[in-house]
Amino acid sequence: MRHIVRLIQVNIERRGYTVIVAFTDGETTQKAADQNPDLIILNVTLPGPEGFATLQNLRLSSITSETPIVLITQLGHDEDIEEGLRLGATVCVKSPFEVHKLCDSVEQIISLSTT
Repeated sequence: MRHIVRLIQVNIERRGYTVIVAFTDGETTQKAADQNPDLIILNVTLPGPEGFATLQNLRLSSITSETPIVLITQLGHDEDIEEGLRLGATVCVKSPFEVHKLCDSVEQIISLSTT
């Protein structure tokens, strides 16, 4: 998983964005609270509590309740995508995915959320 995270990080940084990486639920929610990011990319298979629990925790926080969240799911079931959207994901992306398309989505979401 770390190599996929690094691939996403490098490609988003090439587009001029700062990327903060976290690998656990606690680390994700803490860094999001400390940094107040413009967007969060969350992998549903995050170690520790399920990624869906992390999504819920981010939505319950006053700091990240309105932050756009791109949910990556390797589970590939329509029910998982529906659950992610129900819990507050802005968009769900099925893995495997093309990194440049993910980066395009990130740019579109950020431009819409800052206008």
